Amino acid sequence: MNIELKKAIIEKGVSQFTICLALGWDPSKFSKLVHGWKMPSPEERKALASFLGRDETELFADCVGQGN
Repeated sequence: MNIELKKAIIEKGVSQFTICLALGWDPSKFSKLVHGWKMPSPEERKALASFLGRDETELFADCVGQGN
């Protein structure tokens, strides 16, 4: 599980469903991102970090800079 992402979602005070609606994402895809079952694309990382008002490297330290 991506703990930093989960913490950012809780601190923002929004539901995962709300994020999916705002970004136009399928909820099952988003669940896979949060649980670490799917690595987000650079575009997905950027959109999610922007929505949550966080730095991309803070939320996705394990995959930023790896070309994923």
